[in-house]
Amino acid sequence: MVRMDEQKRDSFLATLIHANTVGGHEKSLAKILENKFEEHHINCKLVSVEDDRCDFYAEMGNSAGPVLALSGHEDVVKLGNLAAWKFPPLSARVSKGKMYGRGASDMKSGLAVMALAMMELADEGININGKLKLLCTVGEETSMVNHMQGAKRFVIDGYLDDVNHLLVAEPTGYRVVFAHKGSITYEIASKGKAAHSSTPEQGYNAITPLIRFYEKQEEYFSTLRSENKYLGKVVPVVTKIKGGDQLNSVPSAASLFVKMRTIPEIPNDQIISEVKKLVADINNHFDSQLEFKLLGNKIPVITDPDDEFVSLIKETAERKLNFDFPLHSFSGGTDASELVKANPQMKVVVFGPGSDTSHQENEYVELSQFNYFVDIYKNIIKRFFKVQ
Repeated sequence: MVRMDEQKRDSFLATLIHANTVGGHEKSLAKILENKFEEHHINCKLVSVEDDRCDFYAEMGNSAGPVLALSGHEDVVKLGNLAAWKFPPLSARVSKGKMYGRGASDMKSGLAVMALAMMELADEGININGKLKLLCTVGEETSMVNHMQGAKRFVIDGYLDDVNHLLVAEPTGYRVVFAHKGSITYEIASKGKAAHSSTPEQGYNAITPLIRFYEKQEEYFSTLRSENKYLGKVVPVVTKIKGGDQLNSVPSAASLFVKMRTIPEIPNDQIISEVKKLVADINNHFDSQLEFKLLGNKIPVITDPDDEFVSLIKETAERKLNFDFPLHSFSGGTDASELVKANPQMKVVVFGPGSDTSHQENEYVELSQFNYFVDIYKNIIKRFFKVQ
């Protein structure tokens, strides 16, 4: 069994953290992956999404058996308050067994685990009777327009057409996640007419119909009572309201933004249609100019917790560390919401290294956990393809 020493593994993770992929510029990291995979003689390529933004794709095996895809995102969130960091956020500094840096948990460590597992298996010369794919995406952390555009590119270009099993290395720690909610993100934009605040009758206050909409929307939200036994209820949140330019003017424009976490029992398309109807009703009754703008539409992802794929991952992890890895679901989202559109019957598990410091200053991953996960991923791949 070929296994890099932990110092080399840790060094590879540090190289990924050094690559600044905050809100874009993922090509630099994709090139690092491309160079490393070529060193290990693994078929790979860059998939262009936008200028300076590339997905990374690699594959091993043949077309004679099942297909397993591994997935993760290359981008990270903003660095945050630099003064609050113990160490520079792109330094990948190690202290007391933890590597610190933006993306250390979410999810440069997950990317490194998948890449190292494939490179070490390639060095072993194992024979995969089937196909193992790695899909590294841009734009997962984007919260507004073009969210998950990297995952969309893979779907549009057909990379998922033959995939029935997907393992996403987002940070779950010592838990195996078999389900997560979908999401809908939208803006309600209101158009008015500017005027001096001393003569408001000469204008039209764009905030007024937005308030009416907000009240009707709250009534609608209260009707969303259906519940999923794993994911719970729909969770709608008004996350941002903006309007007006100065205190002595009637606002000519205003907007309200909503982020909603969704479940299969109330399909996303149904919610979108019903919110659009609320907008139309307000416009018809009050002669207002509200506009619905869909910013994101991600479907929920659920795999039966008793499915063989879930059991394989849970059992493989438990064999390595000799303790229980509980099954979980969560309200957040992953690229899987986009990737499963290629095959709604796809079995999906989210399982990767990381801590509860994702998106925070002083984000870190425990290096012992990181190295455990490389070994676990190698064993998952071997068991999935029945490699002796």
